[in-house]
Amino acid sequence: MAYDDKDLERILEVAKTVSMGAGFEPDNFELVYRAAVAMVQKEKAADVANLYGNLGLNAFLVRSFQMGVIKFGTHSKIIPCAVGWSDPIREIINHEFDTDLSERKRGDGNVYVWLGLDTQGNGLIQSYGNAHSDGVHRINMHYFAAVGNYDKLLGVVDSFRSDPSNMSTFVKSAFGWKNEVPRHMGGQPDLYTRMERLYLKVGTNNVESIQIKR
Repeated sequence: MAYDDKDLERILEVAKTVSMGAGFEPDNFELVYRAAVAMVQKEKAADVANLYGNLGLNAFLVRSFQMGVIKFGTHSKIIPCAVGWSDPIREIINHEFDTDLSERKRGDGNVYVWLGLDTQGNGLIQSYGNAHSDGVHRINMHYFAAVGNYDKLLGVVDSFRSDPSNMSTFVKSAFGWKNEVPRHMGGQPDLYTRMERLYLKVGTNNVESIQIKR
């Protein structure tokens, strides 16, 4: 899990409290640090669960290509499901992220997330990636879009930045994204296990590139 300055300050704060209460000596600080990290991770996980559970999304679409997992939503900027995995999605990503995705070059291992505003001032978050591992371990493409409160969706992007594995938690929480392969094969789609790099863009800001560390 990646930590920003705020997380590190919280870890040190918790470590100080733990060490003072337990009477740890300096040579035992690694134990204190590990306990502090575990507590901060738990706090962050709870915050994400609370955020995702209270987004109140009012329009959405999610598609896991080659699996046929589709949820419909209506919005002028959301790419119609009928288009499927298609040029319009690639064209948007090539424009937003200055890349060169094509039918032959799909960006294996990369995930793109961008947040903007719709014409009514709502937040619109979208994502495409070819790092999606399904229940039978195939690598598939995904596209999702969701409309909601901009500040809350900005919090979603921040949660991806602090811990890219939250991508999987988000799609399962926000969309109830479940696998449609035969039951005996089990599993659910996962946007993180095959991810190699995460690209984030908010509004007209510069693109952030996050290398996934295993």
